Amino acid sequence: MAASGAAIGLIADILHRVHFTSIAFQMVELERGLITAMSTRPGSVLTQQAVSSPRRPAPNERRRR
Repeated sequence: MAASGAAIGLIADILHRVHFTSIAFQMVELERGLITAMSTRPGSVLTQQAVSSPRRPAPNERRRR
């Protein structure tokens, strides 16, 4: 009886982890979609920044020069 209870607990734990992993992947995809949508809209802030200012080197890249 104790073995079946442990097995049920293990299955429940696996299902719980899979569920939250799935939600995390969905959130990442949603974030990517939002960033893409915002950056491709004409006149968006992200598009204006990309056009108006060149990429600045990261702090560790600045130190190397």
